[in-house]
Amino acid sequence: MSKSRKRRIKAMTAKLKYLNGYIAEASETFEEYNALFKQDYTEILKMISGEKKDRNGPPSDEDETPSRSVAPSDLQDPPPPQVEEEVEPSPETPAWAKKLYRSIALTTHPDKLTAKDDVEEKTRLFNAAARSLKKGELDKLIDVALELELPIDLPDTEMARIISGKIASAEKEIRVFESCVAWHWCETDDPIVKSRILKQALSSQGRDVPEDGMLLDLVKRLDEV
Repeated sequence: MSKSRKRRIKAMTAKLKYLNGYIAEASETFEEYNALFKQDYTEILKMISGEKKDRNGPPSDEDETPSRSVAPSDLQDPPPPQVEEEVEPSPETPAWAKKLYRSIALTTHPDKLTAKDDVEEKTRLFNAAARSLKKGELDKLIDVALELELPIDLPDTEMARIISGKIASAEKEIRVFESCVAWHWCETDDPIVKSRILKQALSSQGRDVPEDGMLLDLVKRLDEV
């Protein structure tokens, strides 16, 4: 592999790692944003219908979350992660995949780990590699190797093609997150922008849409509820 190609693949791998890390964070943020938007949207629907929810009033019996005592099992250490059985590659498995699986196993199998290793994370990666090889999903085996930054014995042109495809898939997944209504709603503090988002949301559900001035007023009143 030439130095220029090696640098290119290294840069592409770093970009993919960054995108995958962003996706992991965005997934959690997406859940939070969905909950926040649902809460705000429900409150606005109540305002439109003339209902007002007194969040500062005493909770009803239905709103109270029942308390529970701490059971002895809560104080126990969580059980160790389950470990997949080591897989024997089939005769059809390419030589590069057999070699890669062995490298992953040497790095992640619980029997090979030390006290300094993140046992749970390494076991997750080993299990993913074992399942991938067992099912013949070699693309996912490559994912594990890339996450571990292990060398993959494939031609540089093939690696560039594979990583490029993974980058495109990651960017597409990010666009899905960032194009949803809840994401736009929670990413802005501008009441005018939020009123436009609200107008689109109400219209998409076939609801009566108040005038722009009223929508803006409803958004501003959210902070007072």
